[in-house]
Amino acid sequence: MRTTTLIVLLVSLLLALTIVDVQSKIHLPHLLSNRRSRSIDDQQSEINNKEITTAVERLKAARSTPLTQRSNDPTDYEVTQLPGLSASVNITHYAGYININEQTNGNLFFWLIQANATNYLDLPFLIWINGGPGCSSMDGLFVENGPFRLTNDSGDYLININPSSWHNVANVLYIDEPVGTGFSYVTNQQGYVTDDTDLEIDFYIFLQEFFGIFSEFKTLPLFISGESFAGHYIPHYANYILEMNTAIGNGTLNETTLNLKGLAIGNGWTHPITQYDSYSEIGYAAGIISLDQYNAYKPLVAACQAQINLGVYDSIECGNVLGQLSDDSGTNTTSQVNVYDYRLYDPTGGVEWPVGIFNEAAYLALPSVRQAIHVDTPTQVAPTVWAECNGTASQFLTNTDESSLALFPNLLANLRVLVYNGQFDIICNHIGTQEYLNQMEWNGATEWNAQQRVMWFAEKDNIMQTAGYVKGPVQNLTFMLVLGGSHMVPMDQPEFTFDMINKFMNNQTYASSPQTNGVIDNTKIITSPLTQTSWILIIFGCFTAGIILGGFIIFGLYRHKIIGEDTSYHKVN
Repeated sequence: MRTTTLIVLLVSLLLALTIVDVQSKIHLPHLLSNRRSRSIDDQQSEINNKEITTAVERLKAARSTPLTQRSNDPTDYEVTQLPGLSASVNITHYAGYININEQTNGNLFFWLIQANATNYLDLPFLIWINGGPGCSSMDGLFVENGPFRLTNDSGDYLININPSSWHNVANVLYIDEPVGTGFSYVTNQQGYVTDDTDLEIDFYIFLQEFFGIFSEFKTLPLFISGESFAGHYIPHYANYILEMNTAIGNGTLNETTLNLKGLAIGNGWTHPITQYDSYSEIGYAAGIISLDQYNAYKPLVAACQAQINLGVYDSIECGNVLGQLSDDSGTNTTSQVNVYDYRLYDPTGGVEWPVGIFNEAAYLALPSVRQAIHVDTPTQVAPTVWAECNGTASQFLTNTDESSLALFPNLLANLRVLVYNGQFDIICNHIGTQEYLNQMEWNGATEWNAQQRVMWFAEKDNIMQTAGYVKGPVQNLTFMLVLGGSHMVPMDQPEFTFDMINKFMNNQTYASSPQTNGVIDNTKIITSPLTQTSWILIIFGCFTAGIILGGFIIFGLYRHKIIGEDTSYHKVN
């Protein structure tokens, strides 16, 4: 009996420890964030070192099981014949899977477009990721900044080439991540990401495995770009890469150093507690709600912010803020504002936007396409059907409203960062972005808030046009508002964003002209050296001269009339 009781106690203890471990994993980013915010300057370095050490140990544990890739030869991933693409098009591209977790069979899908250059290794390496979470980066490839544009010709899909494709200035890698997104898959449910730690490890392992196969690219300047929820992903991925580079440098980690140089975040979901507050502001500015309604939204926003402050990052209260704005814009039986582009209205409020996703989904479902891009092979068929956004991938990630802004100061100390927004987006609008950048605490804050914004000019349709407005760079930070842009800016303004990303990666100055910044330019005011008394005398003199001159004119006219009458009288007689 005693033996049985002892065994029961031991099993209970082990279960309790397991539960504690799982809970600590789920809430770890929040706990680290709180610990980081409570620390003081003289403890920060020590805390950061401990966090890096912990992160390294986790990575080593995740890397303890060797990974088996479909092939370690890059030529096996080359797409040699893509349905709908003319063989005369000169483009080199690769696609397929990278295994990131042997135990859960986690596989991330990628599509690499080699730079369109005489020597592609002379150009940088650019990663693009879409948001969601759980939305495929094939949107970037087929709808936004990639080379491919689909047209449906009576059921036959044809691919045209986008002249403003970013592969003209970089080697561009599109990744469906995390697992469960787009073509990426996992066969064991435990492989889905649940927090930022999972995201960071999976993404980093992918990069290490990818550059292990495509090793000629690993020393190129690396930039990471993306939009929407990538505003959460990218700061975490970049910060993790910097931490691992430090560990590699001091000999505690045996991986490949990644030559990370900069980040470009478009319409990013980065600091939700401020961005939720901007919905009523953009709604009022767009004419969707009145000033009274704008003020009435304040309790709704406050309830959302209270949940975030409590560490609840997927609350109903926060969902209600955007939901209320949608309901106030119209109905689902008539039309509601498209939350990705407030110029548009439809019954779904933007769920079926943009229109290009229907061709994209149908094309990527073709067996011939799946085979061409190595989703399916003669020996292995991927257990996944492509969808633009996957709810399964996102439902496991419960911290979607957690801020990643606290990572920016370290990023800005090491990397150039471009944050840009489309003019007409609601869900990740420019008001919220500019507000959180202005609120950010970093060593460039004073200079940033004093910085004057400038007009940005770029070529479109062979004419130099006003493309938007730029603030910065201040130290390593630049903000750009792109005119005519929605949530998916490269789709709306391909030429403007081509100029934007090209000059950013090459650290070039944008063609620009200053705005007034709300202050009158005194150099343009024509001033007079005359005193007030002088002006009074001049006016009085002019007035007096006018009276005298007028008198002479009247006298002359009168005299002429008298003489004329006298002459006429004598002629009659």
